[in-house]
Amino acid sequence: MSDLHRSYWDLATAAEAALSRRSFARSERWLFRALASGDVSAFSVASTLRQFREVWELDPRRSPGTTLLPPLQRRMAQFGAMAISPGGGHSLADQEGYEKIFGNSSFMSFARYRTGLERAAAVCRVENSFNEPQGTGFLIDGRALSPALPSKPFLVTNAHVIGDEKRAVVRLEDARFVFYGVPAGAGGASSYPTLQGKRVVWTSPSAVPAKAEALDVTIIEMDATPPGSQPPPVARTRPGKNGQGKVYVIGHPGGGGLSFSMTDNSVLDYDPNGPRIHYRAPTEGGSSGSPVFNEDWELVAVHHAGQSDMPTIDGVSQYEANEGVWIESVRGAIR
Repeated sequence: MSDLHRSYWDLATAAEAALSRRSFARSERWLFRALASGDVSAFSVASTLRQFREVWELDPRRSPGTTLLPPLQRRMAQFGAMAISPGGGHSLADQEGYEKIFGNSSFMSFARYRTGLERAAAVCRVENSFNEPQGTGFLIDGRALSPALPSKPFLVTNAHVIGDEKRAVVRLEDARFVFYGVPAGAGGASSYPTLQGKRVVWTSPSAVPAKAEALDVTIIEMDATPPGSQPPPVARTRPGKNGQGKVYVIGHPGGGGLSFSMTDNSVLDYDPNGPRIHYRAPTEGGSSGSPVFNEDWELVAVHHAGQSDMPTIDGVSQYEANEGVWIESVRGAIR
């Protein structure tokens, strides 16, 4: 029977059956057929996504979740199903007793989600000359950092990725910057845009916790700009702390594909007189140099570290936290 005569549920069930046999490539092929079927709907895709997450416990950071979950999430975004009642009206889910949100997670509107996708086009994976992942970087307009820099995109990453002579994992002359958020073929290219850096224009040594004299940030002048990417706007204030504010991180955790950290993402604390911002948005090795955004997708910080025993801002105890360097501290250090 051809796929034209099979329902979404038939094809999705075949994908799940292949998953149960650990035939991940076959499961992916069945899933793509299901998502292209004529009767696919937001409800059916959400059901499969929930099944993969809750029953099969797939993790978007680990195989096979890295290949099976993103197609479902993209299809949901195409349906505009990231929010309930996007026009602001009331639905059955708004009525007391029908639905309830637990914890600190909430919905994201399609427009806000789409802005996040636009921000992803300015994020790259830092690779060495053997195409091995070393960290993350992102573009920023030079004038947003210093009046002395021209208004063109520069690349920001951690000094312990590029720049810190004692700790850097790759030299600039060996580094490649691959923009997986830009569709392959954009601007006539045959693959994802891959750029090189011309020179390091500013760097600050690495340290954990970050210090005013050791921000763990490097700024690089690029040889070109990837098509379709726009540097993000810069936030002028920090988000609320103690769970009142949230941040989103876009990067390459574990050196894998481009990923969003959008759950368990509360801001824990920040130093009002220093560069450190602590948050719980999940990261892994490879996330170093990722941009940290507030809920309006404005750039807040440069992610650089995470520890299960991170010293608290006041220094009196420790907790599980990720640490970013406030972008305004970077601007101040450059000035």
